[in-house]
Amino acid sequence: MSLKIGDDNKRYLIKWNGVSSELELLTYDYTTWNATSSQYDMALTSTKILSYTTPYLYGYDTATQSNPTGSIAIPMTFNTVTATHSINIIDGSKIYFEEAGTYNIQFSAQFDKTDAGDDEVDIWFSKNGNDIPWSNSTITLHGNNAKALPSWNFVENVNVGDYIEIYWSSADTDMRILSRGTQSSPNRPQTPSTIITVWQLYTQYIK
Repeated sequence: MSLKIGDDNKRYLIKWNGVSSELELLTYDYTTWNATSSQYDMALTSTKILSYTTPYLYGYDTATQSNPTGSIAIPMTFNTVTATHSINIIDGSKIYFEEAGTYNIQFSAQFDKTDAGDDEVDIWFSKNGNDIPWSNSTITLHGNNAKALPSWNFVENVNVGDYIEIYWSSADTDMRILSRGTQSSPNRPQTPSTIITVWQLYTQYIK
């Protein structure tokens, strides 16, 4: 399927590419006179992709994440990715971007602790191994078997090859990010320790 568009100097063709599933804008110029067809031949001069899939990622972690040493920086991990385009998880914790842009990064983490008392957890964002200023937050869990589900989002500009990590730290070694299997009465699905959702905040139509 194609749609031809013209002006005084050039000719354009909008074509659906069934192989790559992309909408293409093809630009042609007149070249030499063709005596056989009594018209100028036209040569393709450029092709631009009009359709564009916005980068996105959804994933989670199926394992409980522990705190073996208190008061150290621990990256949240994501061992399962179920949907992705142009964003990947590398080294278990690094959210790696294949396209530059402005992104919304959203997470949730099922924190749990197995001792008495009140204990704090700090959570912050890091970019290319460096802490992002003013990105830290603190939550407090109260008592044995206390649970909390911090969940918020962060907006950041990235370049190709940049990566983001989400860190956490607690002085309490009994603090953890909990994963649970299926449960009954009533039947409930598994609980991932962490969930990550990332998407680009704008759509680019021509690249």
